[in-house]
Amino acid sequence: MSHDVFHTDHDAGILVQTLEQALDAVVCIDENNAVFFFNAAAEALWGYNRAEVLGENVNMLLPAAIRHHHDAYVDNNRATGVDKIVGTSRDVEFLSSKGNTIYAKLSISKIHYGDKILYTAFLKDKTYDVISRQDSVFLESIYEYSDNLIIGIDKNGVILHENIHFDKTYSDNGHKYKNFYDLLANSNNSDATIKRFSDSLKNNTTFIDDFSVGIDNPMVFSVHLQPINIGSFYSGHFVLNLKPMEPLDILYDNNEYHIVIVEDDLVFCALYADYFTRKSLTFTLLHSYQASVDYLSNPLNRFDVVILDNQLPDGCGLDLFDQFKKVNPYCGIIMVTGSEKSQFFIDAYDKGIDDFIRKPIVMDLLWIKCVRVLDKILTDSKLRQQKHQLEKKLEQEKIDQGLALHAFNSLFEMHNKFCPGLKSFISSESVFCGDNLLQAQASNGCWYFMLADAMGHGLAAATSLMPIVEPFYNMARGNAPLNKIVLKLNGLLERCLPDDRFVAATIVRLDPYNQEVSFWNGGMPAVNLYNHFNETTQQVVSSNLALGIFANDRLSINIETVDFSSFTHMLMHSDGLSETLQISGQFSIDDVKDVIDFDNIDTAFYELESSLKNKISMVHDDISIVLFDLNFFSLGDLTLSSEYVVSSESFAVDLDLNGSIIDVVDITHMLCSVLHSKNFHEKVVQKISLITTELISNAIEHGILDLDSTVKQTDGGFFTYYSDKAEKLQQLTMQSQLTFGFVFNAETKEICIKVKDSGAGFKFDKVTGDKDSFFGRGLTIVKELADRVQLNEQGNMISVYLYYR
Repeated sequence: MSHDVFHTDHDAGILVQTLEQALDAVVCIDENNAVFFFNAAAEALWGYNRAEVLGENVNMLLPAAIRHHHDAYVDNNRATGVDKIVGTSRDVEFLSSKGNTIYAKLSISKIHYGDKILYTAFLKDKTYDVISRQDSVFLESIYEYSDNLIIGIDKNGVILHENIHFDKTYSDNGHKYKNFYDLLANSNNSDATIKRFSDSLKNNTTFIDDFSVGIDNPMVFSVHLQPINIGSFYSGHFVLNLKPMEPLDILYDNNEYHIVIVEDDLVFCALYADYFTRKSLTFTLLHSYQASVDYLSNPLNRFDVVILDNQLPDGCGLDLFDQFKKVNPYCGIIMVTGSEKSQFFIDAYDKGIDDFIRKPIVMDLLWIKCVRVLDKILTDSKLRQQKHQLEKKLEQEKIDQGLALHAFNSLFEMHNKFCPGLKSFISSESVFCGDNLLQAQASNGCWYFMLADAMGHGLAAATSLMPIVEPFYNMARGNAPLNKIVLKLNGLLERCLPDDRFVAATIVRLDPYNQEVSFWNGGMPAVNLYNHFNETTQQVVSSNLALGIFANDRLSINIETVDFSSFTHMLMHSDGLSETLQISGQFSIDDVKDVIDFDNIDTAFYELESSLKNKISMVHDDISIVLFDLNFFSLGDLTLSSEYVVSSESFAVDLDLNGSIIDVVDITHMLCSVLHSKNFHEKVVQKISLITTELISNAIEHGILDLDSTVKQTDGGFFTYYSDKAEKLQQLTMQSQLTFGFVFNAETKEICIKVKDSGAGFKFDKVTGDKDSFFGRGLTIVKELADRVQLNEQGNMISVYLYYR
């Protein structure tokens, strides 16, 4: 990293050390869009040595499609200050130095440093996840959604997978064939055909031919062998598609069928003419859009299959679709294109295209597609064809639904952190669920939960939750206050959802250290807390409107905090449960409590689900129930025992931040990364993280920004407080300064954390320790956790000492 963009070499060294250790790829560019930092993770992601990248324009790392425009995009952002990508997270796709496709999650930060504007990109490698998901969906669609006999084999013919049609055809009293070659033993295939098949397996190439398959009564199939090359994870595997040969295939050798070919390229026209002549088929070549219109205007012309090129000199081939169908509603149309744009294929299938083939054309593959189209034309009457079209559409919707459900579930499962003190039961009225539970843990040990219930049912309700998933996880892992999370999520939903949609939610922050649980209940049923006798001794009812109804300046934020040390369990649920129980007239929320075994929550939801199924005849809504065993939520003894000492070397971390970079750098996250790299015990990291977070928050909000916490006590106070904070953060100057220091002394087993700000100072004796107070609670926690706390005379620097015992 070039040092001239920093005040001192010391500043640069600290940032280099921090960013170099990041697990994600980090790329920094200067005011000329040249790369001045490229960490080890970036080298691994792109495959470039940093010496090849440093000093070069960042365009060399970008996809070709945006490479030539990227400088203009960045310069426009510098000039206008309008952030479209900065501050967001998005999925990107690009090529490595070796030409391999890389998938990553990209986020970009902008730093105003003096009169310079710098950018830092963070990229998390998602290649394995994306390719694995593509492979899984691809294979599922092949094996489960085809009427043909489908098997997966390896280079030796060993059968790896088989679909139900193959299993029914070639299972003899439970016996399953293990190798495809066994089914060719008594077949009538020539040695040359079998050799070509074997060579295709050996050379990883496609094989297309007719095959006789079977032992006692061999059947003739049209065989298509295709290597699986979506991702390297399936290298050496093949899909073998066996379509039973129909008597219709014999009829294709005469002149009963007529093919119209719309193609302007004379080379391809010659290729079509030669191939279909050898197939003894009659065909007509049309070289333009207008020639096709003229051909269709003659009522004597007839055709069964249309091979339609999309790029014509005088029009778009897809626009001819309706005209061909108007003349012959039962004709088959195969689209020819060199396009790779997904929207084109979506538009083509929406119109009703029978099939498509990409250029350059493999004529044998085209012939297979023509045979399939002719087969449909010959065998379907108008009524049966309409039925077939409907079944095809429903099948495609099922595939699309499966893909959407997979993506939706992956979004939640990818982030949710397993919590041993929680059991949940969610039942959906349809395939998609509008109820969902999100859970995350901050670095200081605090847990965050959100039980959300989107208005409506099915896909529409599930989609309503998607805008708030990532922001919730990011803010929870950053130990954000509940009110700030509520404002963020509400603002997103208010902008993203239609006026008639909203999301009811209960958001919970559970603090194991203080034995406190805080609630924001917006439009959800009451949360029940149970004592040691399984009695409901306290309820947290909704005192807020649901998310997404009002803008933030009209949103009420009423947060209730409870000391849970006297409770053993906590129960949350959506209104789907209470509404369904009320309609059934058989089961109440008290009955739910009665069937839960609080002493063994592992079996609780099995018993609960059984009771619901037995007593409720029909589910009227999505149902969700969440049970917390509060005994699990404790950090235990946070005394720094000598058994937790891992690092044998002393080290220090120092940061000096000025101006707007104060709001950019996450000091707690950086420090935790360093501590984890030094193999510090998780309990030690949690304690240090908790102290650091409170000190930094106090220094910024009450030192540098001079915010008044008593504002929170007024109506709309939380919104006013954080609005003031956001406004003042935008006004930071180079005179605004935050200094952070961390020292571990391996010899004395002492930890010292120092934070100094450029504010006027704070009187430590103002801290009352009252948990109901709106200020000073964080410093009270620090005093309780620390072995020694020292404040300078001005009150703008605090030193916290921890000792191992």
